[in-house]
Amino acid sequence: MYKVFILNRPKDSKGVSKYKINRLFIRYFAMKSLFIEVIYECEIEFFAISFKLNLNNK
Repeated sequence: MYKVFILNRPKDSKGVSKYKINRLFIRYFAMKSLFIEVIYECEIEFFAISFKLNLNNK
């Protein structure tokens, strides 16, 4: 799974890190997690309001 994040391998071994991480994938997963979190909060708010309205109608 980690191979998805690898951008390229350095050509020399002079203390350079073995893998370089592609920042585009990090941004993609960060935005995806934030989007899921916002949708989850909106759903909770919607269900709370609809539950309150159902209690008022009874």
